[in-house]
Amino acid sequence: MAGVGHLNVGCRLNSCETEWLAAREARRLGVGIVEDLEAADVIVLGTCCVTARSQSKSRKAARRLLTGTGARIILTGCAARLFPGDYPEDPRLTREFCPEEPLSTPCGAFRSRGQLKIQDGCSNSCAYCAVPLARGPSRSFDRDEILQRADSLAEAGFREVVLTGVDIASYGADRYGSSYGLAELLRDLLEPPRFRVRLGSLEPMRLGDGFLSGLALRGVCRHLHLSFQSASTRVLSLMGRACTAEDVVRLSMEARRAFPGCILGGDLITGFPGERDEDFAETMRLLDPDHGLMDYAHVFPFSPRPGTRAGAASGKRCPGSPSKERADALRAASKARRTRYARSQAGEELEVLVESRRIGGRLVGLSDNYVTVRVPAGSKPGELVRMRPSPGDILTGASEEELL
Repeated sequence: MAGVGHLNVGCRLNSCETEWLAAREARRLGVGIVEDLEAADVIVLGTCCVTARSQSKSRKAARRLLTGTGARIILTGCAARLFPGDYPEDPRLTREFCPEEPLSTPCGAFRSRGQLKIQDGCSNSCAYCAVPLARGPSRSFDRDEILQRADSLAEAGFREVVLTGVDIASYGADRYGSSYGLAELLRDLLEPPRFRVRLGSLEPMRLGDGFLSGLALRGVCRHLHLSFQSASTRVLSLMGRACTAEDVVRLSMEARRAFPGCILGGDLITGFPGERDEDFAETMRLLDPDHGLMDYAHVFPFSPRPGTRAGAASGKRCPGSPSKERADALRAASKARRTRYARSQAGEELEVLVESRRIGGRLVGLSDNYVTVRVPAGSKPGELVRMRPSPGDILTGASEEELL
């Protein structure tokens, strides 16, 4: 056999699960992982249904793999769970999902980071989101098993571990109550210090006063991604999210105090049913060129999802459905803010994880605050280096898609 390939359509969590299943299948068959999907005997496809577009991309990817390769296809991820009828009846096509336990795999195309799944599911009931329908309520994995997986990543030489899950801010609540949560898990992961930790997305509904400050431990990357979705209290209420515009401001300010010099990003939805021009203007202010609270955003036009409350109410979308135009405006503002932040880091002392990729003939790396830079000559992939990048060392727009 030639080997096992994998292709992921969805989020970082999906990537972790897809790569884990591919590695397990490769071990079972006694073969390696291959990058060329046309040469693979088995391909694991991570599917997504967070938007209609990602659901369609997942469906098309499966059909393309069936017609373009001779491989056996293993479907995993949210769309495979929630919309099995999207995929043709074919003996080469099967569905398989990960066990209820912590998972650890290399992260991204350049294999410089490890990723560690610490929980699954979501107990929030946001009006637009199909993920709880696909994955169920929040479930935290056993602390000791997580630490064992982290030990394995450290022994494999990873100097950065990315924590992933659907709602990692809720970690521990269902299993340990208030006695052990994400902050306590971070302390255990970072003692003794072997790697730095990058946090995945955090849901603001879980972040009470002082929560972010409790995460600001030595070894935690200065990179916070908060899933605000909107900066309008009215729209947040329509979305069924238990937070307000005041919470958005409070958490942004707490993040800056707790993690000096941090980069702050988040998720934003435009065109939600009932969103008015003034609601959108409030969200746009998050990315104001001079006074914005966020440094970048991942922007999604509202996409009605079957089985959700907002999907049923999608006939009430804002007049003229300006979702795309609003999304374009937010993305342009995000790109400008992201570039401005990256350039501001010239001359600052950064801790950079060296990657195996080269740009312009030089190795590059990712700083703890999410800036891609050219690293000094003699640096080796996988090591952490401290440096003060020159303006010419700063690379804008080179890290976001690869990391997330």
